[in-house]
Amino acid sequence: MRQVTPMVLIEHLRRDLKHGAYPVYIWGAPGVGKSTIVNDVGRELGLEVVCLSVALEHPYTLGGLPVVLWKERQVEKLPPSYIKRLKEGILFLDDFAASDPAQQRVALTLTTYRRVGDFSLPPGVRVVFASNRIEDSSHVIRPSMAVLNRVKHYLLVPNLVDFAQYLLGHSATDVTVYPWGEKVHSILADLLIAFLRVQPKYFFMQPSQVDSGVVYPTPRSWFNALVDLSWAIAEWGTDIPIRGKETDIEIILSGWVGEAAAKFLPFLTWDVRDAAEQCLKSPSFIKSLAIPQQIALMLYLASQHPSSITGLVKHLDAEVAAFIAHLVKESDLGGQEKAALVVKAFTKTKKEGKKHANG
Repeated sequence: MRQVTPMVLIEHLRRDLKHGAYPVYIWGAPGVGKSTIVNDVGRELGLEVVCLSVALEHPYTLGGLPVVLWKERQVEKLPPSYIKRLKEGILFLDDFAASDPAQQRVALTLTTYRRVGDFSLPPGVRVVFASNRIEDSSHVIRPSMAVLNRVKHYLLVPNLVDFAQYLLGHSATDVTVYPWGEKVHSILADLLIAFLRVQPKYFFMQPSQVDSGVVYPTPRSWFNALVDLSWAIAEWGTDIPIRGKETDIEIILSGWVGEAAAKFLPFLTWDVRDAAEQCLKSPSFIKSLAIPQQIALMLYLASQHPSSITGLVKHLDAEVAAFIAHLVKESDLGGQEKAALVVKAFTKTKKEGKKHANG
């Protein structure tokens, strides 16, 4: 099957779940966003999501609990109440391949007959499976081919640009007004995007790539790390750049992303607002900054001083302009500013094309 990035999966999953005519199976490594995407698309379509971790469920959950009807002299297999209540929504069987064969076999009745015990799922109920792969160092028992041949498959892989857009969409200047896990500090989001842009190997790692094999960076762990750090900053009453809390910051980050924490730490001590003030006075100052600093600064200015973007673009590295243009294409940034970024990015493409033609 062909690999898909989060944004591509969201686009296709919208159509799959809108009609709900067939079950869907999403494969992918831990932390790449499988559960988040299913829940987000379900919420977008107004569908209730009932999530089951199949490995923790008794086979009777999906096979139906046998109940003796003495008067009728027969046995009826009853489903859990939450499944019977689900009239229009998504039955999400998460970590399906982590369940044992006895639990997996009952899925055949779901995919073939759309039944849980003696209860037929209403037409408005969609069925979605998700699980890791054997190569992800997870406990995986491959489902039977009879089940796999009855579902539509996707292989989800992480993508930095998609993750950056997700981060920007879940950032805020004051995270204290949001419940845990919903928002990250907007400046932290900008700095992380800049860091991962120049150190992409720390964006996502397989457990086998990490010395400890326990803590490693994934889109999920990076997001959780920023949420954790955002609340710590609010509690400390400090600001970004963070001074005098380097040890605490590294403890928080390393608990989520491992060795990548030490690499990201210097980004948190750089004063992006001081650089912004200097750029507003003298736009050419941005040329003195390294690429990751240019990215962080442009993202900050796009949210805080959008009118300054046009004057700064001509001083940017074209690669930075191209990356920023992609990140802000869905934002509220003005059309003139977006156009300036695109034009700057295009000049690099045009020059490179001439170079190759002359070569």
